[in-house]
Amino acid sequence: MIDEVLLACRQSPDWASLAADYRAGRPIDPRRFVPGYAIPGFPADIERIVATWNRVFRIDYFSCRAFIVARAAETLAAVDRAVRVSFADVDAIVERAARSRFVLFFHDDDDFFAPDLVAQLRAHVISHDDVSVFTLPRVHPDLFTFVRDGEPAGAIWGRRKSFDFRYQSNNYGIASRVCSPASLRAMKDHVEASAYANAAGLRDGVYPFPVSATVKTPCAASMLPALLADARAYRKTIAAFADRFAVPDPPEELAWLRAPLAAVAALFRAVADGKAYRDLPG
Repeated sequence: MIDEVLLACRQSPDWASLAADYRAGRPIDPRRFVPGYAIPGFPADIERIVATWNRVFRIDYFSCRAFIVARAAETLAAVDRAVRVSFADVDAIVERAARSRFVLFFHDDDDFFAPDLVAQLRAHVISHDDVSVFTLPRVHPDLFTFVRDGEPAGAIWGRRKSFDFRYQSNNYGIASRVCSPASLRAMKDHVEASAYANAAGLRDGVYPFPVSATVKTPCAASMLPALLADARAYRKTIAAFADRFAVPDPPEELAWLRAPLAAVAALFRAVADGKAYRDLPG
């Protein structure tokens, strides 16, 4: 039986302050949003992409990101008995592991989690798992759910897709007993975590249900390079996301996604329609 769940947010910009400064006309130092280290899959020309977004659309990129992060934060706040920590609090996490049995999830600031996450883990997770791995909906007009090859799955939204790596985005929970300074630093990113787990011989418990979702909005880093190629086509990409999720239709097991996802869809409808910041929904 686990005592608690830790949600460790990876490093991310302060989108709310960036948005406020941009709307006030204050200069933005790119170091405030351009990572100072390599991130797998992150576009190298993010500064130029953001400048292009802010030139093409009336709702600036920073305000869009701040809106999405606020909706994600609402889902985190709804998770009963979860403890929110920073990915950088390595020493504090290791110290906590000495006195508490927990499962730790690394996540991005725009990831959504189920409100019954703790109850699900307490009911199903086996104590000898080093890492607990779950199916993962990837929310995008090309909608699919990550499921490991050969494993059963309960709720699948969209098509079923095999994992690209041992772990995907935010769907892996690390047991407290394997939390060390080395493992925490190596496992904060899912690509690097997959390599580390292979090398360290960690044991996975695989479960046929989701406890989180990764939402690939048009603001997601992996989506943005297409904006530079064709801004007019990217507006259609934004409209497609808005249309697809204006009234979300996930399976009942993912009902908790409906309200935040509909709000995000309304944001992108405003962007696609050329609305201004003052027209942002709620």
